[in-house]
Amino acid sequence: MREARRLVWLGATLNDLRGMPDEVQDTIGYALQIAQDGGTAPSVKPLKGFGGANVLEVIENYDR
Repeated sequence: MREARRLVWLGATLNDLRGMPDEVQDTIGYALQIAQDGGTAPSVKPLKGFGGANVLEVIENYDR
């Protein structure tokens, strides 16, 4: 089994995530874990506006 990729939190992103409902935290945490293992979760989509930069975002429905 290969080692998981390193996850780096920028600015207040970890605190922001901790302030969200548990269901949102679970979805985003699961997507990040899959990314660390080299995969792509179903909740991940290409981020528009970055051209061919291959930037992805985790999508979760949360009204805030």
